[in-house]
Amino acid sequence: MSISKPIVSIIVPNYNHENFLRKRLDSIFNQTFKDFEVILLDDASTDGSSKILADYEEHPKVSYLLINEENSSSTFQQWNKGIRRALGEYIWIAESDDYSDKRFLETMMELFDREKDVDMVFCASWYVNEKNTILKPAPDMGESFIVLGLDVLQKYFSKYNLIRNASSCVFKRKLINPIYYEFAYFQYCGDWQFWTDLASRAWKIAYVSDKLNYFRIHKQNVSTEAEKQGLYFREGFRILDGILRREKITKENKDQIFRYWGLKLYEAIFSKKDIYLGIKLQILVQSLFIRNQIFRYTLWNHKTKIKLKNILWRKNN
Repeated sequence: MSISKPIVSIIVPNYNHENFLRKRLDSIFNQTFKDFEVILLDDASTDGSSKILADYEEHPKVSYLLINEENSSSTFQQWNKGIRRALGEYIWIAESDDYSDKRFLETMMELFDREKDVDMVFCASWYVNEKNTILKPAPDMGESFIVLGLDVLQKYFSKYNLIRNASSCVFKRKLINPIYYEFAYFQYCGDWQFWTDLASRAWKIAYVSDKLNYFRIHKQNVSTEAEKQGLYFREGFRILDGILRREKITKENKDQIFRYWGLKLYEAIFSKKDIYLGIKLQILVQSLFIRNQIFRYTLWNHKTKIKLKNILWRKNN
């Protein structure tokens, strides 16, 4: 059904989430804020997802349904497709295995209306299991705040993905660079790259401490192989390089960022983290030749000296 100029475009990318899909969609259609369109995308699911999506195709809020004939192997490619179809001034990527409080959109849009220079808003979340049981609060930022986009890049996105769950965030469509879709080609950190790119163009970013999002934890969203491949570092360093090219990041902030990554790399190299040995060595060598400041903090800090001393002592005795 065609919907002209809704305020919010809600993109629902799905792959094999048959068991969670109705809960997700019902939580969207029951939002107290009603001016939105829904874009449904299925990445060639092998379960009963397509039948469920077909049940919602004629819903008056659904503007588009696409079921891929072949799997794209990337949820970020699906994000890309949805964004290209979006008509709204604001975009919400509502992951198909999560769900939301009925006041989620209302709360986000009230903040946008109140704070005109805010371009992105995200909220606190609950962790829930496969049976919708609340497990615990997801890691949060404490009190609500509004900060400059550049500050968020330096303090958070240069080190890790601040927006851990896409379902918790609404952003202005104007932040999207229509020719920039590098995030769609990441294997593991595409969401991190995506939010970093948006934050680089956002004037201000807001955080709402109300837990209005339910982030589902289940076996399908544990990416063990990606962790073994060291993709947090291999793709995370690419994101970091882009941030560090910004002239406004001070030398002091850069040093803090290098120190953080050095300690993270130290933990990955010398701990029992489940990363393939060859990948560990590859990341370390790349740091030596490409990111020397990180390499320096990896090998020349107090923890490393103690670790190396213990290793040498064991070998000699």
